[in-house]
Amino acid sequence: MVYNRRMNAISPMRPGVSWHERVRAWLWPKAGWRRVAQLAWKRIRRLKDTPHAIASGFTLGIAVSFTPLIGLHVILACLLTWAVRGNLIAALLGTLAGNPLTFPFIWALIYQVGAQISGAEPAGHFDPRAVPAVEILLEEPQWSVTDVFATMMLGSAPVCLLLALAVYPVTRWSVGLYQHKRQQRKQRRAERASAAAARMEKP
Repeated sequence: MVYNRRMNAISPMRPGVSWHERVRAWLWPKAGWRRVAQLAWKRIRRLKDTPHAIASGFTLGIAVSFTPLIGLHVILACLLTWAVRGNLIAALLGTLAGNPLTFPFIWALIYQVGAQISGAEPAGHFDPRAVPAVEILLEEPQWSVTDVFATMMLGSAPVCLLLALAVYPVTRWSVGLYQHKRQQRKQRRAERASAAAARMEKP
């Protein structure tokens, strides 16, 4: 992933950057993930597309990040966004919701939801003060990787649906409002320029 200079002074894809610097830049951008999120949100609102297309792409990008399909988030986000004719850049920015800081919480959440739906006894319990790592879910010998993955996939379905219902309308409204205000500013500038030109033409 390549970050803007304002997000991270070291681009992971820049030639001459060592592998450990690339890993550090991916795990923790120099500006911090909070700053990255703020810049990503500003970029989303400034995209030149319809509010529906931008909101669709951003929503799908976030939704796929709440699945255990690690390594496929970007591909899935792009394919789904292309299918609904959404904005691909918004989708890519939406996948930033899944990052090294949020993944443990996401995995614990969708695992517990899946366990509640299936009625299975969880292999590990969610503690908001200390989110368990994936290894903790596999401590019990009767649980296999397949069991955990299937439970997480089951739990991700309702979580993704609820996220979509919450994120899409808010994003569409915010983008639409920003575009409306931007259009008003352009119109006012055009009116002022027209008025100034009219004054200069008067004898």
